[in-house]
Amino acid sequence: LSPFHMVQEALRGIMVGVNPFHITAPDILTGEKIDPSNPDSPTIIRKAVENGFTTGTDYKSLQSHSEGLSSGGGILDKIPGVGKVIGNSLNWYQDFLFKRYIPALKARSVELMYHEYQRLHPDWTVDHIAKAAALHANDTFGGVNWKAMGRSATTQDWGRLMFLAPDWLESEMRSGARLFNKDEGGLGRAQVAKMALGLWGISRVLNLVTTGYPHNEAPFGLATKNKEGKETVFSIRTLPTDLLHAAS
Repeated sequence: LSPFHMVQEALRGIMVGVNPFHITAPDILTGEKIDPSNPDSPTIIRKAVENGFTTGTDYKSLQSHSEGLSSGGGILDKIPGVGKVIGNSLNWYQDFLFKRYIPALKARSVELMYHEYQRLHPDWTVDHIAKAAALHANDTFGGVNWKAMGRSATTQDWGRLMFLAPDWLESEMRSGARLFNKDEGGLGRAQVAKMALGLWGISRVLNLVTTGYPHNEAPFGLATKNKEGKETVFSIRTLPTDLLHAAS
């Protein structure tokens, strides 16, 4: 029942500019249209799906998230009194996270990013804009389109065997690489810069309030010291902090 994954997705929603507390989402048929004046115009989500956007439930991520717990069954059910309660709660949480919350964030984000790419690159075609928005949303929230990338099932299985959360790991790496993309990296750089600036400001205020010092050595964290003078930094996982950790 760790909230880690949900908090990560919510923070990514804040980074791209969508409300993480709004869990309803447009769908492929009734979402915003490419051309609102044309009743036959496809929706933004449909055009994004045609260009690699993944929506709906990510069952592989769900399976990885619950690995070892048999998705609420197995040993949890054997705990007297509370086993069933814990198992059912876990099942509800995972269904909500992977079948409703993450798809909702992605659907609203791909519409938002479609308009942002359209504004930044008015010379691009509809398919080019839709593909940029689709890949950006996939990399930000997870759900990399392995088939579109040409990854074989064997390669995917090796990834799941050798790495912890390979989908999220690749999403992180691709998000970082996007920042250096000359044509499509502008929006990603702006999002990361805003998130980093906000985290830095909040961290300075928290450090000043609690210790009286800004602790600039901990740019995205709250620094505390114990009686022996050993410093501990408390921080929250976001894309800027992950990129800083990777760089250092």
